Amino acid sequence: MVAPPGHAAPPDIADTLEACRRFMQAQQPDALPALLFDWLRAHTPACRALLLWNEEGRWTPRAGFDGTVTWHAGDASPHRPLPPALPQALAAGAPRWLADDGRCAALPLLLGAPEHPRGWLYLEAPSSLAAPSAGLATLEHLLPHFAAAYDNAEARRNLEFLVTARTAELQELRRVAEDASRAQADFLANMSHEIRTPMNAILGMSHLALRSGLNPQQHNYVLKVERSAESLLALINDLLDYSRIEAGRLDIEAVPFDLTETLENLANLVALAADEKGLELVFNEPADLPTLLVGDAQRLGQILTNLCNNAIKFTDRGEITVSVEEVERAEQAVTLRFAVRDTGIGMTPDEQRRLFQPFTQADAGTARRFGGMGLGLAITHHLVAMMGGTIGVDSKQGQGSTFHFTLSFGLQPQARKAPEALRSAKVLVVDDNASARSILLRMTQALGLHAEAARDGWDALRAVALAHEAQAPFDLVLLDWRMPGMDGVECARQLLAPSPGRPAPKVAMMTAFGRDDVTSRLAAQRVPVDAVLTKPLTPSSLQVAYATLLGHPAHRRPPRQDDPLGSHRARLRGARMLVVDDNAINLELAQELLASAGMIVSVANDGRKALAMLQDQVFDGVLMDVQMPVLDGYAATRAIREQPHLKDLPVIAMTANAMRGDRERALAAGMNDHVAKPIVVELLFNAIARWVRPAEPVLAEPAAEAPAVDRLAQLPGIDVRVGRTSTMGNDVLYRRLLLMFLKGQRDFGPLFRAARTSGDASGALRMAHNLRTVSGSLGAQSVQVSARMLEDACGRGAPEPEIDLLLARVENDLAPVLAGLEALAQEA
Repeated sequence: MVAPPGHAAPPDIADTLEACRRFMQAQQPDALPALLFDWLRAHTPACRALLLWNEEGRWTPRAGFDGTVTWHAGDASPHRPLPPALPQALAAGAPRWLADDGRCAALPLLLGAPEHPRGWLYLEAPSSLAAPSAGLATLEHLLPHFAAAYDNAEARRNLEFLVTARTAELQELRRVAEDASRAQADFLANMSHEIRTPMNAILGMSHLALRSGLNPQQHNYVLKVERSAESLLALINDLLDYSRIEAGRLDIEAVPFDLTETLENLANLVALAADEKGLELVFNEPADLPTLLVGDAQRLGQILTNLCNNAIKFTDRGEITVSVEEVERAEQAVTLRFAVRDTGIGMTPDEQRRLFQPFTQADAGTARRFGGMGLGLAITHHLVAMMGGTIGVDSKQGQGSTFHFTLSFGLQPQARKAPEALRSAKVLVVDDNASARSILLRMTQALGLHAEAARDGWDALRAVALAHEAQAPFDLVLLDWRMPGMDGVECARQLLAPSPGRPAPKVAMMTAFGRDDVTSRLAAQRVPVDAVLTKPLTPSSLQVAYATLLGHPAHRRPPRQDDPLGSHRARLRGARMLVVDDNAINLELAQELLASAGMIVSVANDGRKALAMLQDQVFDGVLMDVQMPVLDGYAATRAIREQPHLKDLPVIAMTANAMRGDRERALAAGMNDHVAKPIVVELLFNAIARWVRPAEPVLAEPAAEAPAVDRLAQLPGIDVRVGRTSTMGNDVLYRRLLLMFLKGQRDFGPLFRAARTSGDASGALRMAHNLRTVSGSLGAQSVQVSARMLEDACGRGAPEPEIDLLLARVENDLAPVLAGLEALAQEA
């Protein structure tokens, strides 16, 4: 209860403690004066009070009361003058000031040092404030608590203001960042589209040009354009991937996949590059490795491809080994350690510290010598981290490098198991490369077979002879092709030569250097091996090979289709396709690609024209660009789906939009599939074959082409099956290429001798190389084999007599081929 002014009740301890508690609970400084004034009215005779605060060197009232009226700064307050002696007393910092009659007083609000009061409390009373009953002594103890509470409340209010301001600032910064992120994403999407559109034309037209009957020189030029464009596209994809990572727009999937397929795809991607540098590519994985996993197979493949390409780039001789091993297994998960080891240039410790940084290579000389932007390893580092793994490198300068990383995957039920019937088989592994030999031996033994190893052809012949004498012959010889001394073909010829009382083992030839080359060599020397296997071999592919060769068809795997266009050609022939694209070059490219497979193609350059054509004509499928004027592909597809008779028409997005979400957006619009530009022919035809069923299929070539086919089959020294495969069954193109071969190689012998006589060894080598490559693609396999031997001799600087002997063999093989082509030319 508050006492009337001038009728104060003496304070007790409980009242004072309660006042302190209320002071400390107050959240806002403006609430505190009222609490203090209530206490003053109740326990002192004061009828007027002022709280004075130092503002810019002046003591200014912040709040007060006059009788029963309480006011704050800014309110209309009573302006009775202060006693004249008060300002001097305040300036002097007196601990307490009382007027002569005792009815006015000023008390300091101490917080810290007494000489620097936080403020002053000025009081007036109708009676003397100096009387013991006036409560000034208690008030002097209470005011420091009030000052501390007031200071805390002000600090809290200021902090809340700062927090509010900072929150608003952060929200604004977040909005700006989100706008920037959206702008970056839009820029990336537009840049991707604008770059991929001309790249699609370059790669697509190069693809068509290489199959249009170019002469060898033109073929070489266009092939280099195509490979350069593929390299540029790889760099562009690296830049876009890195930008997506930086923008946080790269997702990691968790879907079921087969690690075996991932490793086989890796081998298909990098084996050619290793082959071109003469490097041995070896895969090392235990036979009991879990392969049915759950994770992101695409990103795992990207990581391994980056590391393998990096290893191949910095390795001039030796081998690249890709290994996988199990680190830890739980009930539903497994941790695997992947490693890519090379025998290349290696790195210094300082160079290793700079790895995984974007746009950084070991040194400037590395960039000049080997090319690249240094993005591959940075992307790899980010991808491994995003998948929850770690990556590192072990390297010594001049001794090669090993990049290794660990990743965890979910587990599917495992199914792979070696057939029991294989466990009694005996295999001899023959390879001059110690690492490859050791790995193949270990994988074979892990599959349960009895395996031994030989380091070259002579060693293999001895091992087979000794095994026969011990009455424990080998069931199969796994034989490498390229070995010093006696190569695999000669070794196979001797192993398979008839021998009384000694049955020949089955022989499988292994090669990492072009399956067609070794097949041609075997055919030329009439060596009937049981199989030709392409390195690198994995436990899965090795198991399938063993099961097939040793007669266990239940464990054979369907062969991989290597010619997608050929496999889809018969089924897609006659399909009526509508191609919708606003880019004239893209239209021409798609038209040529589809027409080459026997499809009937119509074109439209925007969505509205496509809709009009669909009303007037019947199509079996649509290839639809998405970014077009007038009506874009999304809107056009939605309009197609609204028409009952078109709701099941296959519509495939063929677009340069390859960013995250583009495929989902296409499917949401009603499209059946999505193929990104630049067009990969295999993926395009896979997508078309998946959805398109011709209403009026054409089952055979026109009869008019039959005479040309029969005539070509009669050419001596040429296997037309090989040539037709190279030209995708286009006999008109095949005939033209054969006649170009006649014109270009008619004088091979004299021109080769002239080059050697003039000292142009490189020119002679190039002539032998061109003859080998062109004759092989056209099916002149004997010429190809003899030309390869001549090329090899020129390349290693063989003596003149050996080269003359090999040249005579080339001319002998070439003569009947040229004679047959001369007759074909006269018929034309």
